Amino acid sequence: MIQERQPETDFEQRLLSELRAVVAERGAAAAAAEVATGTTTTPAWRRSGPRLALAGAGATAVVVAGALIVSSGPSAETAVARVLNETAEIALAEPGTAPLPGQNQLLYTRTKHTELQEWSPEFGGGSWGALAGMGPRLDPANIFRALNTWQEESWWSPRPDGASRTRLFDWSPDFLTATDESAWLRAGSPPSSLASSDSELGESPGFPDFSRLPTEPRALRLAIERDPVYGPPVAESGTEKMPTAQVIAELWDILDKPNTTPELRAAIFGALAELPGIELNREARNAVGRPGYALGYEAPASEGYGETTRGFRVEYIFDPETAEILGRRQTITHPELVSWAKGLPAGTVMREVAYLQSGVVDSTRERPSQ
Repeated sequence: MIQERQPETDFEQRLLSELRAVVAERGAAAAAAEVATGTTTTPAWRRSGPRLALAGAGATAVVVAGALIVSSGPSAETAVARVLNETAEIALAEPGTAPLPGQNQLLYTRTKHTELQEWSPEFGGGSWGALAGMGPRLDPANIFRALNTWQEESWWSPRPDGASRTRLFDWSPDFLTATDESAWLRAGSPPSSLASSDSELGESPGFPDFSRLPTEPRALRLAIERDPVYGPPVAESGTEKMPTAQVIAELWDILDKPNTTPELRAAIFGALAELPGIELNREARNAVGRPGYALGYEAPASEGYGETTRGFRVEYIFDPETAEILGRRQTITHPELVSWAKGLPAGTVMREVAYLQSGVVDSTRERPSQ
Protein backbone atom coordinates (compact mmCIF):
# COMPACT_ATOMS: atom_id res chain seq x y z
CA MET A 1 0.00 0.00 0.00
CA ILE A 2 1.33 3.43 -0.89
CA GLN A 3 0.07 6.53 0.82
CA GLU A 4 1.23 9.67 -0.89
CA ARG A 5 0.60 13.34 -1.30
CA GLN A 6 0.89 14.89 -4.75
CA PRO A 7 4.63 15.01 -5.63
CA GLU A 8 5.94 18.56 -5.83
CA THR A 9 9.43 17.96 -7.16
CA ASP A 10 11.06 15.87 -9.88
CA PHE A 11 12.97 14.03 -7.15
CA GLU A 12 9.78 12.93 -5.40
CA GLN A 13 8.17 11.90 -8.70
CA ARG A 14 11.17 9.74 -9.55
CA LEU A 15 11.21 8.31 -6.03
CA LEU A 16 7.52 7.36 -6.24
CA SER A 17 7.99 5.79 -9.68
CA GLU A 18 10.93 3.82 -8.31
CA LEU A 19 8.87 2.65 -5.34
CA ARG A 20 5.92 1.59 -7.51
CA ALA A 21 8.24 -0.48 -9.69
CA VAL A 22 9.76 -2.10 -6.60
CA VAL A 23 6.38 -3.00 -5.08
CA ALA A 24 5.13 -4.35 -8.42
CA GLU A 25 8.27 -6.50 -8.69
CA ARG A 26 7.71 -7.91 -5.21
CA GLY A 27 4.06 -8.66 -5.94
CA ALA A 28 4.83 -10.41 -9.22
CA ALA A 29 7.57 -12.53 -7.63
CA ALA A 30 5.35 -13.49 -4.71
CA ALA A 31 2.46 -14.45 -7.00
CA ALA A 32 4.72 -16.61 -9.16
CA ALA A 33 6.06 -18.40 -6.09
CA GLU A 34 2.54 -19.09 -4.79
CA VAL A 35 1.47 -20.58 -8.11
CA ALA A 36 4.56 -22.79 -8.27
CA THR A 37 4.49 -24.09 -4.70
CA GLY A 38 0.94 -23.65 -3.53
CA THR A 39 2.18 -21.70 -0.53
CA THR A 40 2.43 -18.01 0.32
CA THR A 41 6.02 -16.83 -0.09
CA THR A 42 7.75 -13.49 0.38
CA PRO A 43 10.87 -13.44 -1.81
CA ALA A 44 14.05 -12.01 -0.31
CA TRP A 45 15.62 -9.43 -2.58
CA ARG A 46 17.84 -6.43 -2.37
CA ARG A 47 18.68 -3.71 -4.84
CA SER A 48 22.42 -3.32 -5.57
CA GLY A 49 24.40 -0.34 -4.33
CA PRO A 50 23.55 2.19 -1.63
CA ARG A 51 20.01 2.73 -2.78
CA LEU A 52 16.52 2.20 -1.46
CA ALA A 53 15.55 -1.36 -0.52
CA LEU A 54 12.26 -2.63 0.90
CA ALA A 55 11.97 -5.90 2.80
CA GLY A 56 9.27 -7.86 4.55
CA ALA A 57 5.62 -8.48 3.80
CA GLY A 58 3.00 -5.78 4.18
CA ALA A 59 5.44 -2.93 3.71
CA THR A 60 3.92 0.54 3.79
CA ALA A 61 5.62 3.54 2.24
CA VAL A 62 4.74 7.11 3.10
CA VAL A 63 6.16 10.09 1.25
CA VAL A 64 6.18 13.16 3.47
CA ALA A 65 7.90 16.40 2.46
CA GLY A 66 10.33 14.60 0.19
CA ALA A 67 11.45 11.97 2.75
CA LEU A 68 10.42 8.39 2.11
CA ILE A 69 9.59 6.39 5.22
CA VAL A 70 9.42 2.61 4.91
CA SER A 71 7.66 0.66 7.62
CA SER A 72 6.75 -2.93 8.39
CA GLY A 73 4.39 -3.21 11.30
CA PRO A 74 5.04 -0.79 14.18
CA SER A 75 8.65 0.10 13.28
CA ALA A 76 9.77 2.56 10.62
CA GLU A 77 13.02 3.38 8.87
CA THR A 78 13.62 6.39 6.68
CA ALA A 79 15.24 6.17 3.29
CA VAL A 80 18.04 8.26 4.81
CA ALA A 81 18.76 5.62 7.45
CA ARG A 82 18.59 2.87 4.83
CA VAL A 83 21.15 4.60 2.62
CA LEU A 84 23.42 5.34 5.58
CA ASN A 85 23.33 1.75 6.78
CA GLU A 86 24.15 0.51 3.28
CA THR A 87 26.95 3.07 3.04
CA ALA A 88 28.28 1.70 6.35
CA GLU A 89 28.56 -1.72 4.72
CA ILE A 90 30.48 -0.18 1.82
CA ALA A 91 32.78 1.74 4.19
CA LEU A 92 33.59 -1.47 6.03
CA ALA A 93 34.76 -3.08 2.79
CA GLU A 94 36.73 -0.04 1.58
CA PRO A 95 40.19 1.12 2.70
CA GLY A 96 40.55 4.35 4.66
CA THR A 97 40.21 7.82 3.18
CA ALA A 98 43.84 7.74 2.01
CA PRO A 99 46.97 5.59 2.35
CA LEU A 100 48.63 6.44 5.64
CA PRO A 101 52.20 7.75 5.55
CA GLY A 102 55.07 5.98 7.25
CA GLN A 103 56.95 7.64 10.10
CA ASN A 104 59.28 9.44 7.67
CA GLN A 105 56.60 10.34 5.14
CA LEU A 106 53.84 12.95 4.96
CA LEU A 107 50.18 13.04 4.04
CA TYR A 108 49.37 15.52 1.28
CA THR A 109 45.86 16.97 0.86
CA ARG A 110 44.40 19.61 -1.44
CA THR A 111 41.05 21.29 -0.77
CA LYS A 112 38.97 24.10 -2.18
CA HIS A 113 37.32 26.55 0.23
CA THR A 114 34.62 29.20 -0.02
CA GLU A 115 33.70 31.54 2.83
CA LEU A 116 31.45 34.56 3.17
CA GLN A 117 33.81 37.33 4.26
CA GLU A 118 33.81 41.05 4.89
CA TRP A 119 36.50 43.65 4.35
CA SER A 120 36.60 46.50 6.83
CA PRO A 121 39.03 49.40 7.28
CA GLU A 122 38.72 48.83 11.04
CA PHE A 123 40.79 45.64 10.97
CA GLY A 124 44.46 46.57 11.14
CA GLY A 125 44.10 49.34 8.61
CA GLY A 126 41.90 47.19 6.42
CA SER A 127 41.60 43.42 6.03
CA TRP A 128 39.25 40.57 5.24
CA GLY A 129 37.59 38.51 7.95
CA ALA A 130 34.86 35.90 8.27
CA LEU A 131 31.48 37.57 8.27
CA ALA A 132 30.02 35.28 10.93
CA GLY A 133 29.73 37.00 14.27
CA MET A 134 30.60 40.49 13.03
CA GLY A 135 29.02 43.23 15.10
CA PRO A 136 28.07 46.80 14.18
CA ARG A 137 30.65 48.67 12.14
CA LEU A 138 31.91 52.21 12.67
CA ASP A 139 32.38 52.86 8.95
CA PRO A 140 29.70 50.83 7.10
CA ALA A 141 30.05 52.88 3.89
CA ASN A 142 33.54 51.46 3.29
CA ILE A 143 32.70 47.85 4.10
CA PHE A 144 32.10 45.24 1.41
CA ARG A 145 31.25 41.56 1.34
CA ALA A 146 32.20 38.72 -0.97
CA LEU A 147 32.26 34.96 -1.22
CA ASN A 148 36.00 34.42 -1.19
CA THR A 149 37.32 31.22 -2.76
CA TRP A 150 40.81 29.74 -2.43
CA GLN A 151 42.67 26.45 -2.51
CA GLU A 152 44.76 24.93 0.24
CA GLU A 153 47.56 22.39 0.12
CA SER A 154 48.71 20.70 3.32
CA TRP A 155 51.59 18.39 4.14
CA TRP A 156 51.64 16.80 7.57
CA SER A 157 53.58 14.11 9.29
CA PRO A 158 52.04 11.44 11.54
CA ARG A 159 54.76 12.33 14.09
CA PRO A 160 54.25 15.39 16.35
CA ASP A 161 57.91 16.29 15.78
CA GLY A 162 57.64 15.83 12.02
CA ALA A 163 57.48 18.52 9.35
CA SER A 164 54.34 20.26 8.17
CA ARG A 165 53.52 22.82 5.51
CA THR A 166 50.42 24.79 4.47
CA ARG A 167 50.09 26.67 1.19
CA LEU A 168 47.12 28.91 0.27
CA PHE A 169 46.65 30.05 -3.32
CA ASP A 170 44.21 30.80 -6.16
CA TRP A 171 42.15 33.36 -4.22
CA SER A 172 39.25 35.06 -5.97
CA PRO A 173 36.30 37.15 -4.68
CA ASP A 174 32.68 36.83 -5.83
CA PHE A 175 30.92 39.97 -4.66
CA LEU A 176 27.37 39.78 -3.40
CA THR A 177 26.31 43.02 -5.09
CA ALA A 178 27.62 45.56 -7.58
CA THR A 179 27.83 48.00 -4.66
CA ASP A 180 30.22 45.66 -2.86
CA GLU A 181 32.43 45.38 -5.91
CA SER A 182 32.46 49.18 -6.40
CA ALA A 183 33.51 49.66 -2.78
CA TRP A 184 36.31 47.12 -3.27
CA LEU A 185 37.57 48.98 -6.33
CA ARG A 186 37.46 52.33 -4.45
CA ALA A 187 39.53 50.75 -1.67
CA GLY A 188 42.21 49.78 -4.20
CA SER A 189 41.09 46.15 -4.79
CA PRO A 190 42.71 44.81 -1.60
CA PRO A 191 43.54 41.09 -1.76
CA SER A 192 43.03 38.64 1.05
CA SER A 193 45.86 37.14 3.06
CA LEU A 194 44.57 33.91 1.53
CA ALA A 195 45.67 35.08 -1.92
CA SER A 196 49.21 33.85 -1.34
CA SER A 197 50.51 32.21 1.82
CA ASP A 198 53.11 29.51 2.36
CA SER A 199 54.26 28.43 5.82
CA GLU A 200 56.47 25.53 6.80
CA LEU A 201 56.94 24.37 10.39
CA GLY A 202 59.27 21.96 12.11
CA GLU A 203 56.38 20.32 13.94
CA SER A 204 53.14 18.61 12.95
CA PRO A 205 49.77 18.25 14.67
CA GLY A 206 50.09 14.50 14.13
CA PHE A 207 47.08 12.23 13.79
CA PRO A 208 44.38 11.99 16.48
CA ASP A 209 44.08 8.82 18.53
CA PHE A 210 40.71 7.12 17.95
CA SER A 211 41.70 3.79 19.48
CA ARG A 212 39.34 4.17 22.43
CA LEU A 213 36.26 4.92 20.33
CA PRO A 214 33.82 2.01 19.95
CA THR A 215 33.03 0.67 16.49
CA GLU A 216 29.41 -0.27 17.18
CA PRO A 217 27.09 2.52 15.93
CA ARG A 218 24.96 3.05 19.04
CA ALA A 219 27.92 2.84 21.39
CA LEU A 220 29.83 5.31 19.21
CA ARG A 221 26.94 7.76 19.19
CA LEU A 222 26.67 7.59 22.97
CA ALA A 223 30.43 8.03 23.31
CA ILE A 224 30.30 11.17 21.20
CA GLU A 225 27.36 12.54 23.18
CA ARG A 226 28.77 11.85 26.64
CA ASP A 227 32.53 11.34 26.43
CA PRO A 228 34.66 14.01 28.22
CA VAL A 229 36.47 14.75 24.94
CA TYR A 230 34.00 13.99 22.16
CA GLY A 231 30.86 14.75 24.12
CA PRO A 232 31.06 16.30 27.60
CA PRO A 233 28.27 15.42 30.05
CA VAL A 234 27.01 19.00 29.79
CA ALA A 235 27.27 19.89 26.11
CA GLU A 236 27.43 23.37 24.64
CA SER A 237 23.64 23.69 24.89
CA GLY A 238 23.87 23.37 28.68
CA THR A 239 21.81 20.16 28.65
CA GLU A 240 22.73 16.57 29.44
CA LYS A 241 22.18 15.50 25.83
CA MET A 242 24.35 16.92 23.09
CA PRO A 243 22.29 18.63 20.34
CA THR A 244 21.87 16.64 17.15
CA ALA A 245 23.64 19.32 15.08
CA GLN A 246 26.71 19.00 17.29
CA VAL A 247 26.64 15.17 17.20
CA ILE A 248 26.53 15.19 13.39
CA ALA A 249 29.40 17.70 13.21
CA GLU A 250 31.55 15.68 15.65
CA LEU A 251 30.94 12.41 13.79
CA TRP A 252 31.74 13.97 10.42
CA ASP A 253 34.86 15.59 11.83
CA ILE A 254 36.16 12.14 12.79
CA LEU A 255 35.23 10.80 9.35
CA ASP A 256 37.28 13.65 7.88
CA LYS A 257 40.49 12.42 9.51
CA PRO A 258 42.94 10.27 7.52
CA ASN A 259 43.48 7.57 10.13
CA THR A 260 39.91 6.39 10.63
CA THR A 261 39.72 2.62 10.17
CA PRO A 262 37.09 0.98 7.96
CA GLU A 263 35.40 -0.29 11.14
CA LEU A 264 35.19 3.21 12.63
CA ARG A 265 34.02 4.73 9.34
CA ALA A 266 31.25 2.13 9.12
CA ALA A 267 30.23 2.85 12.70
CA ILE A 268 30.03 6.59 11.95
CA PHE A 269 27.61 6.06 9.06
CA GLY A 270 25.63 3.69 11.26
CA ALA A 271 25.51 6.22 14.09
CA LEU A 272 24.34 8.94 11.69
CA ALA A 273 21.52 6.60 10.62
CA GLU A 274 20.20 6.67 14.21
CA LEU A 275 19.87 10.46 14.36
CA PRO A 276 16.56 12.22 13.70
CA GLY A 277 15.88 15.07 11.30
CA ILE A 278 18.54 14.31 8.67
CA GLU A 279 17.41 14.74 5.07
CA LEU A 280 18.91 13.13 1.97
CA ASN A 281 19.63 14.76 -1.38
CA ARG A 282 20.59 12.17 -3.99
CA GLU A 283 21.48 14.82 -6.58
CA ALA A 284 24.02 16.89 -4.65
CA ARG A 285 27.32 18.21 -5.97
CA ASN A 286 30.32 19.51 -4.08
CA ALA A 287 32.03 22.85 -4.72
CA VAL A 288 33.80 21.57 -7.83
CA GLY A 289 30.74 19.83 -9.27
CA ARG A 290 31.48 16.25 -8.26
CA PRO A 291 28.16 14.39 -7.80
CA GLY A 292 27.22 12.58 -4.64
CA TYR A 293 24.60 12.28 -1.92
CA ALA A 294 24.21 15.02 0.71
CA LEU A 295 23.01 14.67 4.28
CA GLY A 296 21.22 17.88 5.18
CA TYR A 297 20.38 19.10 8.66
CA GLU A 298 18.76 22.28 9.89
CA ALA A 299 18.52 22.55 13.66
CA PRO A 300 15.02 23.28 15.00
CA ALA A 301 14.58 26.29 17.25
CA SER A 302 14.12 23.96 20.24
CA GLU A 303 17.57 22.44 19.83
CA GLY A 304 19.43 25.47 21.13
CA TYR A 305 22.98 24.72 19.97
CA GLY A 306 24.20 28.30 20.51
CA GLU A 307 24.05 30.81 17.66
CA THR A 308 25.99 28.66 15.23
CA THR A 309 23.06 26.59 13.93
CA ARG A 310 19.92 28.73 14.14
CA GLY A 311 19.01 29.90 10.67
CA PHE A 312 21.57 27.66 8.95
CA ARG A 313 21.53 24.40 7.04
CA VAL A 314 24.57 22.14 6.87
CA GLU A 315 25.12 19.59 4.11
CA TYR A 316 27.63 16.74 4.29
CA ILE A 317 28.42 15.33 0.84
CA PHE A 318 29.72 11.82 0.17
CA ASP A 319 30.07 9.29 -2.63
CA PRO A 320 27.44 6.57 -2.02
CA GLU A 321 29.37 4.03 -4.10
CA THR A 322 32.64 4.25 -2.11
CA ALA A 323 31.70 6.06 1.16
CA GLU A 324 34.33 8.69 0.31
CA ILE A 325 33.60 12.15 1.70
CA LEU A 326 33.44 14.86 -0.96
CA GLY A 327 32.76 18.05 0.96
CA ARG A 328 30.61 20.08 3.28
CA ARG A 329 28.48 23.18 2.84
CA GLN A 330 26.76 25.60 5.24
CA THR A 331 24.06 27.93 3.90
CA ILE A 332 21.96 30.66 5.47
CA THR A 333 18.33 29.54 5.33
CA HIS A 334 16.71 32.16 7.57
CA PRO A 335 18.70 35.43 7.46
CA GLU A 336 16.14 37.05 9.74
CA LEU A 337 17.31 34.80 12.59
CA VAL A 338 20.98 35.79 12.20
CA SER A 339 21.88 39.29 13.36
CA TRP A 340 24.73 39.82 10.91
CA ALA A 341 22.93 38.17 7.96
CA LYS A 342 19.85 40.39 7.76
CA GLY A 343 19.36 41.54 4.18
CA LEU A 344 21.15 38.56 2.65
CA PRO A 345 19.06 36.26 0.45
CA ALA A 346 18.10 32.86 1.81
CA GLY A 347 20.38 30.19 0.37
CA THR A 348 23.54 32.29 0.58
CA VAL A 349 26.57 30.08 1.15
CA MET A 350 28.34 30.85 4.41
CA ARG A 351 31.23 28.42 3.98
CA GLU A 352 32.05 25.39 1.87
CA VAL A 353 34.88 22.93 1.36
CA ALA A 354 35.55 20.34 -1.34
CA TYR A 355 38.16 17.59 -1.02
CA LEU A 356 40.22 17.43 -4.22
CA GLN A 357 43.26 15.19 -3.75
CA SER A 358 45.26 13.26 -1.17
CA GLY A 359 48.24 10.97 -1.14
CA VAL A 360 51.49 10.00 0.55
CA VAL A 361 54.70 11.91 -0.26
CA ASP A 362 58.28 11.95 1.04
CA SER A 363 58.79 15.70 1.56
CA THR A 364 56.95 19.00 1.87
CA ARG A 365 58.08 19.89 -1.67
CA GLU A 366 56.52 16.84 -3.27
CA ARG A 367 53.01 16.25 -4.59
CA PRO A 368 51.39 12.91 -5.46
CA SER A 369 50.77 12.12 -9.10
CA GLN A 370 47.25 12.83 -10.29
